[in-house]
Amino acid sequence: MQNQHIIKKPVYFNSGMNKRQDGHMHKHTDLAYLREIANGSNVFIEQMLNLFIEQVPHSLMRIDTALHNKDWQTLRATVHKIKPSISFIGLHEIKDIIPQLEKDAAEHSNLEDIPAMVAKIKKVCNEAIPELKEELEKLK
Repeated sequence: MQNQHIIKKPVYFNSGMNKRQDGHMHKHTDLAYLREIANGSNVFIEQMLNLFIEQVPHSLMRIDTALHNKDWQTLRATVHKIKPSISFIGLHEIKDIIPQLEKDAAEHSNLEDIPAMVAKIKKVCNEAIPELKEELEKLK
């Protein structure tokens, strides 16, 4: 019987950050713009973070339902509604997907690309929520 080696992999719980290939943690959010427009008001920052945490998951469910039903108008409108929140919390990696998704849904074009765009938006938004909760804790 050969000597078997067990290689244990570290388990990462979804803390809102992903481990990059170089081993560093990657944050999705960049609150620089939000801090700039808040003019030092932590109350405003808290309100915006809470708004994202409370409303975006519901919007993502509506987007999912609209995609499933091929309801392109609802999908476009819901994506449009979350666009400001995406900008405020600095989700740069999906900021260019949002207008493309809006355009494709409105024009019923590139429909085969829409599921992947929706999946990317959902993934990034869902992973951003724990980051924002952590930021809220820091503000308290």
